[in-house]
Amino acid sequence: MQQPPPCGAGERLFLSQELSDFSFTVRDRDKSPWRFPIHTMVLSSQSVVFKSMFENEFSEKETRNAFISDINPRVMELLLGYFYKGTANLSSWLDGRELLQAGHKYQVEPLVQHCARFLETVLTLSNVCYIYNDATLYSLATLREKSLRLILDAGFLLLRSKSFEVLTKEAVMDIITSSSLNIENELMVFEALLRWAPMQCCRLGLPVTEANILQELEPFLKFMCFDDMSDTEKSALPPAVLSLVQPSNRNRVSHYVPDSLMSYCSSFTLREDPDTALEFIAPSLTLVAFSISAPAHMIGLRFTLPLTEFPCAFTLTMTRQIGSSRSSVSLPNLSSATFTEGEKVNGLTSYDVAMTLNKPCWLEAKTVYQLEMVDRSQRSHCAPGTRVETETVLTERGSISISIHCQNVYGITGISIL
Repeated sequence: MQQPPPCGAGERLFLSQELSDFSFTVRDRDKSPWRFPIHTMVLSSQSVVFKSMFENEFSEKETRNAFISDINPRVMELLLGYFYKGTANLSSWLDGRELLQAGHKYQVEPLVQHCARFLETVLTLSNVCYIYNDATLYSLATLREKSLRLILDAGFLLLRSKSFEVLTKEAVMDIITSSSLNIENELMVFEALLRWAPMQCCRLGLPVTEANILQELEPFLKFMCFDDMSDTEKSALPPAVLSLVQPSNRNRVSHYVPDSLMSYCSSFTLREDPDTALEFIAPSLTLVAFSISAPAHMIGLRFTLPLTEFPCAFTLTMTRQIGSSRSSVSLPNLSSATFTEGEKVNGLTSYDVAMTLNKPCWLEAKTVYQLEMVDRSQRSHCAPGTRVETETVLTERGSISISIHCQNVYGITGISIL
């Protein structure tokens, strides 16, 4: 009979009644009680808070059970697992945040750092504001720096999100005062602050009145780039706010697509269609006409192109179709393009082209956009047919689907959105 692998004393005693001399009771969401057996010697060796608790008189000493009200069963199991086994197998950022808070409460600094390192690896656009609050509160320098960098890079998205409203005053000040805040216009900052201030009043227990809102807004107003705003944008501000704003010489970075955001985007993918013949680009070729089911920012494109020469001289244009009318869409110049050389067939070299837009291009829901490529080289370049492989992607805002509104698609192998 095969013997079980040996294990240390801590792993053997974890959640075991053997030699247990105390217990913790916690409640889950449906209020059901969970009782965890513990060993006071183990906890006292890991946490000065528990050591002080067990060495002094306290009301639960006689019953040998204490009720812990601010930890759920899952996090209590993770906390005790760290005490007994020296590790915590985190799988979600929510557990990571709650265990971080528990580690700070019970003054277990190695656990705090363990959670911080984990949270650095699971930052997303939907959780970064919550994690930044914790990094600021607990003075976690590396986590704070990484979180702030993502918030600044994605400012044009996060200032419109509900998660911005949960930020602490200190966190909002870090964001608003940064010249690196990547936004479409300064009006976005005012709109975000006007949503945040009433929530801050509620957190402070203040009535949500105009006077209290202005009181919370006032420290930020001197850092606004008011001179960057157009007269139309200024006129959109409430008169009470406008009266407190002073002109300044502050400026922010131009709105752009940082490389860091490419790892957070979602992409509709297409692959070459062997049933569709190559089509000449010159002088121009409609690559695709498409719509998406929910609004999003387009930030990148991918193509497959067989070329006779490299580099090529292509430009892109896009039009928006509403009913029977069409209007031109400002498609920002491409800031970067990476060409990956592929197979050579009949004198043509196939290239996979990954392009990033200079600025995010806003796509409205259920609106048809037509993307066209213009060949300025006046050579006989052509594009292969492609067809959609991934019709639905999961984004920070939820699922978004793509619909094709043309008979054939050429060249396009990816459309990246945020």
